[in-house]
Formats: sequence, structure tokens, C-alpha cells
Amino acid sequence: MPKQPFFSVIIPTYNYASLLPSAIESVLAQSFNDFELLIQDDMSTDDTDAVIGHYDDPRISYCKNTSNLGIFGNLNQLCARSKGRYIKVLCADDMLSEWCLESIIGILRKENFQYKVVSVKESPDPMQIVHKPLLDLLKTHIVNRNTLFSYLAEPDNWGAGLAELCVERDFFESLGFFGETDKSSDFSKDILTWLEMVLKTDALMIADSLVFQRSHPNQARYKLARITQLREMLDFFYGRESDLYLCPDFIMGRQFYLDRYVLSHYVYGVKATFQGHGAAYFREVRNLLEQAGYRGFPWYLLISKMQQRLLSHF
Repeated sequence: MPKQPFFSVIIPTYNYASLLPSAIESVLAQSFNDFELLIQDDMSTDDTDAVIGHYDDPRISYCKNTSNLGIFGNLNQLCARSKGRYIKVLCADDMLSEWCLESIIGILRKENFQYKVVSVKESPDPMQIVHKPLLDLLKTHIVNRNTLFSYLAEPDNWGAGLAELCVERDFFESLGFFGETDKSSDFSKDILTWLEMVLKTDALMIADSLVFQRSHPNQARYKLARITQLREMLDFFYGRESDLYLCPDFIMGRQFYLDRYVLSHYVYGVKATFQGHGAAYFREVRNLLEQAGYRGFPWYLLISKMQQRLLSHF
């Protein structure tokens, strides 16, 4: 019987033939090599098949879908194929630090493997990427249902996206992996899944950059026309009134009850601003509010204050 790998690194891809080789090579170059690498193509129309054909490594397993499933349908297929103890997601347009897997398993060993969810930080700046796993120096903290809001209140925190996520496979499978998916949820499903995890177990957050994020115009985060999907994040909070409904003191200097969209605009607005397109984000928010005919307090004032608060950091 084949030995179970510790990590299943999974790469979903769609028309990323030009970026995929660097992602694959960043996995094959890992200092910790007890992993399998699963790649699943979602009916690409570019040269992805030819790119994969150049690799002859028994750790690589490649499949191509017979229909386009969307990013999270594709990820569910990859998760179902995985055999590792932990699943590490890697987007086809990102790259792992050479020490990424070694850092994760080193911290898990240090913590006696008590954590089912581990998140690492990604950065678009190569100078911020950790190049050696000095475990005693890596910064970590725990996020759970009791500390979630205080975590999100920090300007550079917004949860764990796909590139940051590493999850114990059995726990992930018990959640149904990414759950029922359709292409309309592709923008926010990763954050919603992470939030579901955090409400069920402690998440270990590694605050050091172990993933290199390559920015380009085709990324979902740049498709501002899909901003209406952000309301899903507030729908998630809205049904958990006893746990999360009071918003702490980080927008207007006093506590208030959440409007359905305010937190999602704040959290995603922070992310957008740190990526350099916050002004475009808030223009789109204002346009949506005006189109909806909403003129009342506190929406416009709140969003104005959020924009001022965010931009005041720079």
C-alpha cells in the first residue's frame, strides 16, 4: 500500500499556461518533499496540456475536467482526489516560498498537530517572502469564534484566501470541502469557507509571508463588476446574531449594530486599498448604492468614513 503523503498540494487552473510552470516548480523545489502535487484543468483553451507534458515527476498527478466547473467546483474535485494528511491550496498564478511546507509542518509539530486549519500570509513583494524557516521567529496567533472580530479589525487582516489556506483533510471533508458551488460564488467562497472553519475550530495563523502573489488583470479580485457578491459575507454573519452581530469599535468610534453590508465593505475595502485600488472599489460601492436609490443614514456616511479611515493609513 502506498505511503500517505503528509501534504496534498492542489493547483486548480484555467487558461494559466504562461504562469503555471512557475507555480509547479515552486512546489517541486520545496525543502520538505513529503507531498503529492495534484493539478486539475478546468477545460482550458490554451497550452496547459503541453505545459504539464514537460514534467516527468511521480509526485505530479494531472486531470482535465470534461466540463467547466468553476474554480470551487474544480477545487472540490481536487480535494476529493487528495490523499495527504493536510491539503495545501496553491493558485496557478501564485508561488510557494521554498520553505513554505517545511514551515507549516514545523509549527504543527511544535504544537503537537492540534490545529486542523493553518493559514500562511501571501505577499506581492518578493522581499517579504520568508526564505528560511526560523520556527522560533515565525509570528503566529490563533483565530477562533471568540477572537474573529478583533482579528478582522486589524487593517491588514481579512481572513484566509485560497493561496493562504492549509487544512487537515479529514476535517475539510467533514465540511464537504468547499460545499455546494456555482460559478456565481467564485469571488467570495474561499473567505466564507474559512469563516465556517473558524467557527468550528481554532485556526493557526502564520503571520509571515510564505506565498508569493503574482498580480495580473485576470485575477478575480480585480473584477470590480462582481462586487455585489460581497454581500454573501454579511449573509454569513447575519445568521449568527448571538456570536458576531455586535461590531466592535473600529469604524465610527462607538459600537453599533451591523447593517447587512457594512462589514463586508470595510473588510474588502481594506484589502482593496492595500492592493492599490481602494478608490475604484469605493467608487463602485457608491455607484451601487445610488443605483439602489439609497440615501439614508448610516450607509453613505459609514462608507465615507470607511474610505477616509482607510486612506488615512497612507
